[in-house]
Amino acid sequence: MSAHTSVLCAIPGLIWPASGLSEALSDLALPGLSALLAHADVRHAAPCSLDAWLAAQFGLANNAPFAAIRLAGEEDEAPATDTLWVCADPVGLRFARQHLLLDGPAALDLQADEMTSLFDDLNKTFADVGKFLFTSLHHGYIALDAAHADKLAVTLAPLCDVEDRPVAQFQPQGAQAAWWSHLANELQVFCHNHPVNKAREARGAASLNALWLWGAGCSPSRLTPPAARLAAHRVDSQPLLSGLVRLAQTTIEAFEPTPAADWILLDALHAPARQRDMARWSQALQMLDTAVFMPLSQQLRTRKITRLTLVSPGDTTLASFDIGPTPRWQIWRRHASKDRLLAALGSPA
Repeated sequence: MSAHTSVLCAIPGLIWPASGLSEALSDLALPGLSALLAHADVRHAAPCSLDAWLAAQFGLANNAPFAAIRLAGEEDEAPATDTLWVCADPVGLRFARQHLLLDGPAALDLQADEMTSLFDDLNKTFADVGKFLFTSLHHGYIALDAAHADKLAVTLAPLCDVEDRPVAQFQPQGAQAAWWSHLANELQVFCHNHPVNKAREARGAASLNALWLWGAGCSPSRLTPPAARLAAHRVDSQPLLSGLVRLAQTTIEAFEPTPAADWILLDALHAPARQRDMARWSQALQMLDTAVFMPLSQQLRTRKITRLTLVSPGDTTLASFDIGPTPRWQIWRRHASKDRLLAALGSPA
């Protein structure tokens, strides 16, 4: 990495969204993160999902066409810019404590033959809506018929915002909300009664009884990358990011232990934080401290990088930690105390 470089490192899930953080930190040794946060300027902004944050990084507004972008990251070619796409991801709806909650695709243990059967029949029954396809066990899409090109006056909640939460809080909003609600209800009835779901219920598997519609829009023609050099952990597992990179006509590299990029996405904490899995979150945080935070702290001390910003999009806050080289007169302040770590990594009141 060249000298005098500013680095942005996005770590969704760095802010623990629930209670119990004090106990977890008491069992962790985090010298790298402690060194960074000892002299960080901390800012909190309104909560922001990872998907929305990534879109904004590439110059897109909140109601971005996530379906077309994610599809661009999964297919060999980018979608045509004149086709209206919407995510139609397989989900399970269940009642718990008088609320209808949503289980995301990863919680359903779906099989390829189930998806093939369901989506083949969707195309037969809803041919007037558009073409249904799935690209993986977790991702489905609809290429809407041209007759529905006027249905974009709507806000549809991203799936990542809805998982494990009351569905009633995330209904379509806007001038075309009624049309989307009607379509979602029809698809729910179809999925609930489909032989695939009946067979799953008969063997005690989680229900596949709905499709979550979100991210509607046409593919943007060209996006602007947030930096010259991009890197991410597990690039292949981030189709939305891959789609953004493709549409920006740039490249992204796999993250190395010693960062060599200006913009880095590390998502090891994202799923554990969303699932409130403290054990996995703690393990991942310890790994990041050794592989990421320690090298970054060393590069700040030796002036190989001049400024580091850690950003954590999340459902309780959008936290930013702005860190420069340690001032020589503050050389005594090498590590953050446990109390400072607790305040920094906990959700704001």
